Amino acid sequence: VALYQSNPLVEAAEPNLRRELLQVTPNDPIFPDQWGLLNAGQAHTLSDPAPPTSAGTPDADADVADAWATQDGDPNTVIAILDSGIDVTHPDLDANLWVNPGDATVDGVDNDLNGYVDDVNGCDLTDRICAPLTLLDPPDPALNYAHGTHVAGIVAAEYNQTPMTGVAGVCPQCRIMTLKVGDAFGLNLDAELLAFDYARKMGADIVNVSFG
Repeated sequence: VALYQSNPLVEAAEPNLRRELLQVTPNDPIFPDQWGLLNAGQAHTLSDPAPPTSAGTPDADADVADAWATQDGDPNTVIAILDSGIDVTHPDLDANLWVNPGDATVDGVDNDLNGYVDDVNGCDLTDRICAPLTLLDPPDPALNYAHGTHVAGIVAAEYNQTPMTGVAGVCPQCRIMTLKVGDAFGLNLDAELLAFDYARKMGADIVNVSFG
């Protein structure tokens, strides 16, 4: 290719790559309700009872299935979720958590010298206590983690589980960096700024900020 590109008689040259088309249809039990990802005109069954005229508009979706036909993500892609925290034990998220390569175990030491101790999957930047993330803000972590867990599921929930679990994320092969910047009752600006700095320093490719 370089030889062709250097020839003044050649206007353009590129490799003749072979593209493999992936036929991916998640078998997660709630995937048919995710009409935003793939709308085949199915009834919206989330209301109880479902109204008889609740059929969707075919193809009124984000064309995620078309994207999956080319690629469904890369484990090397890290998406930082700045939110209320994530339930890192959730069975639809646990396999897609980012793991800090320089501090992969909880041992009370800042092994990678980044200023945070035991930031295995990220950190709670509201109090700079990074681990164990599952024990933050007792006694009701579900209340605090609800929004962040919901957002993380949209971003990168696992699919084709055995047993089948939950929903399918837009990027089901990507990794989720957990950065807690508040809870269900409010967000902390200083924590947000620290989170952006952390995401940059630790190599996040994308930062997702889903709050108003």
